[in-house]
Amino acid sequence: MSNRLLHGPRRAIGNEAPAWPFAIDPGSPQARGLVEVFPFWEGAGTALNGLADSGIAGSFQGSPTWAVQSTFGKPALDFSGDGGTDEVSFGNIQHARLTFDWDTAFSIWIRCRPDRFDQDDGTLFAKTGGTNTSRQLLLRIDQTTGNTEVYANAGGAGGWTLILTGSAVTVDHDLVYVLTNDGSKTAAGVKLFVYDLTTHSFVDNGAAATTAPQDGSDQTGACSMGRRQGSDEFDGLIDELRFYSIALTPAEVAHSVLPETRWDLYREDHVPQVWPAVAGGPIVVTASLQSVLRRQASIFGALDSALRAELLLSAVSEAALRATKVQAVGIESAVLALKAAQGDLDAALRDARESLTALDASLTSEGLSQRIAALNAAVRRLKDRSASLEAAVAAVGVGTAGLDAPLAFGLQGSADLDLVAALSVERSDSVLEAVLRAMNDRIAALDAVIGMVAAAAGSRTLKVATHRSHAVPAGKRRH
Repeated sequence: MSNRLLHGPRRAIGNEAPAWPFAIDPGSPQARGLVEVFPFWEGAGTALNGLADSGIAGSFQGSPTWAVQSTFGKPALDFSGDGGTDEVSFGNIQHARLTFDWDTAFSIWIRCRPDRFDQDDGTLFAKTGGTNTSRQLLLRIDQTTGNTEVYANAGGAGGWTLILTGSAVTVDHDLVYVLTNDGSKTAAGVKLFVYDLTTHSFVDNGAAATTAPQDGSDQTGACSMGRRQGSDEFDGLIDELRFYSIALTPAEVAHSVLPETRWDLYREDHVPQVWPAVAGGPIVVTASLQSVLRRQASIFGALDSALRAELLLSAVSEAALRATKVQAVGIESAVLALKAAQGDLDAALRDARESLTALDASLTSEGLSQRIAALNAAVRRLKDRSASLEAAVAAVGVGTAGLDAPLAFGLQGSADLDLVAALSVERSDSVLEAVLRAMNDRIAALDAVIGMVAAAAGSRTLKVATHRSHAVPAGKRRH
C-alpha cells in the first residue's frame, strides 16, 4: 500500500474497505457518541479488541472461527449456529458512558451475513444473566419468520417480553442491524434499522417498539454476541460491531450504511500491511505489535490533523485572494468612472470659460456702454430736479398738501437711483432698460409737482429749470 499522507486520509468507496491497519477518524460524523468499535481486524486469536481503547473487549467462548468476509475481503467471525457454543462474551459492561440499561441512551451497530435461521433463533447481541430478573436486552432473528425481534425485561417477576418486531431478512445477504434507544423508557424511544447491503435498501428504517422497555432488577448480566445463555445460536458471519452512548439519528444510521459513506469512520494509518490470508495462515498480531501500530496511528493522526489544518488555511487564503481580485476589479472600475467624471468636469469648465469670455465681449459692446452713460446722465438730472423741487417747496411754504403723494414718488426716484451703479454691475440689457424707464417716470412726476407748486405759489415766480431731457435717446430705447 502506498503512503497516502500527502493526500489526506484515504476513504474507501463502494465495497472497497480501507486497507489494514486503520484508525478511527474523530472528524467523521460516525464518531459522534462512539464508545467502542470492533472492526475484526485481528484475523486471528481468541479475542476482539476495539479501536477506541474503551477497555471493553470480547473473549471467545466455544470456537467461532476466523473467515474472510467475501463482499469486503476482510476478516470476519464464523458462528456455527444450532447446537454450537460459539459466542463472544464482553462481560457485564459498566462503562462510564455505556451500560445497556434502558434508562440510558445507547445504540448497537452490527454487520453480519446470516447463513440460515431455520433451526434456532439467532442471537445478534444480548445482555442477560442466568435468572429472569437479569434478562435485560436481546436482539435476534426469529427462526420461523426471519423477522428481527427485540426483547426487554418483563418487569415484576422478570423474564422476556417482546417489545419490537421488524421485517423479514434474507439469508446470505450482507446486513447491518442498528438498534437505538433514547433512554426515555418509552416505546417510541426504541427504534430498529436494518439495511440490506446486497440490495442497497432498508428492510426496516426506524421501526418503533410497540411496548415500552423495562429494566430487570438484576442488571449484572453479561453482554454477548452470537449466543445468549447457552441458546439462540447465530449461524453466519459477523464482521463488525459498534457501541454508541447515544441514540443514532436516521441520518447518522444512513451515513453509516450507504455505499458512498459506509467506511467514513475509518482512515488508513499508512502502514504497509495487508489483510491476513486465512489459507496461508493468519498473521498473529501480538499485544506489543498492536501497541506499536496504535502509536503509529496516533502519530499519523496528528500529521493528518496538521495536513487538514494546512489545507483549510490554503482554502482560506485562496478565498481571500479571490476576494482581493474582485476588490481590485471594483477599484479599477471606480478609477475608470472617476476618470470619466473628471473628463466631463473638464469639458464643463471649458464651456464655462467660453461663456464668460463671450459675456466679457458683450459687456464691452458699444450699445451697452452707451446705455450706461445715458443712465449716469439721467441720475445726475434727476438729482438736480430733486434739489430744485425741494427749494421750490421751501419757497412756497403753503398750499402743498396735495403734493405729498407725487412728491414722495418723485423723491423716491433719487434714492432708488443710488442703486443704479450696483444694478449696472449685472450689465444686463433688460435690467438697464427697466431702470431707465423708472427714471423717466420719476422725472415726469417731478415735473408735475413743480407745475403744481408754481400754481400754488400764485404770483410768485418759481425759477426752476423745467427743461425735460430724456435719459435715453428715443432711437436707443427698446420696446
